[in-house]
Amino acid sequence: MKLAKHVTAFAVLAFVGLFATPASLETVVAQSSNVDFDITLDHVALSVPDIGQSIAWYQKMFGFKEVRRGGQPNGMQTALIQRGDISIELFQLPGASPLPESRRNPSEDFRTHGLKHFAFRVSDIRAVLPIADQGCESSL
Repeated sequence: MKLAKHVTAFAVLAFVGLFATPASLETVVAQSSNVDFDITLDHVALSVPDIGQSIAWYQKMFGFKEVRRGGQPNGMQTALIQRGDISIELFQLPGASPLPESRRNPSEDFRTHGLKHFAFRVSDIRAVLPIADQGCESSL
């Protein structure tokens, strides 16, 4: 499945567009010292070409379970899948554009603001390495 090629599992979650300038980074750091609450990642949302194939892939490769599925009058389909504390929201929109070729090359994609990858942390990387042959990228 093509989506598998675009997921870089076991890497660092990065939102490149969030810190566009050094000044904004200083502001975020200064503000964070006054934050008095815990925060964790709630979910990642992905636009996919085939929601059924995507759900099946995440189930097979990582053991995710489908929690809910819905649709909108405009034809958009949504699904929420989970494994433990990890949630991924999937969207399938009629007529959505495929990922441009420039976004498929990681070194070129960094030239475009936005989400670059997300990561799963595992306790035993050796147990997960066999999926690298099935469309996932892994790094130690």
